[in-house]
Amino acid sequence: MSIAYIAIGSNLGDRHSNIDVAVGMLSEIELTCLIAVAMPIGTAPVNCPVDSPAFINTCASVNTELTPSQLLQAIQSIEQTIGRVRSTRNAPRLIDLDLLMFDDLILEQADLILPHPRMHQRRFVLEPISQLAPQLVHPTFSLSMLELLHRLGDA
Repeated sequence: MSIAYIAIGSNLGDRHSNIDVAVGMLSEIELTCLIAVAMPIGTAPVNCPVDSPAFINTCASVNTELTPSQLLQAIQSIEQTIGRVRSTRNAPRLIDLDLLMFDDLILEQADLILPHPRMHQRRFVLEPISQLAPQLVHPTFSLSMLELLHRLGDA
């Protein structure tokens, strides 16, 4: 069994409901067991088009027997089922699921980079993942999620 962390965000429609639906669907992925979900936080959009609505963000941890690519396919299927439309980069969206970490795997493929390449720069990722696993160590930086969060400071 592997442990994976998945960022969940929404800034369109009923954001809380969108996240609840996504979490429910995560719990139904075959060969995967939902462990925990962080308390959702409201966040301002980062690197999004002007006038993008605010986000609700959280993070989930799962145990899985799937490979990273299989888990990525499963979470992309959830996005599609909920109604995510991929248009311009960082456009407003009903749901956004990102595979952040998969054990301590470092992986670079065309469609998947682990750990997520920008997670260490994003408070909206580090706050929720720090709720679930504050001592989880980022395999590239050798720093815990809490240490990475503290390095962001008040920025």
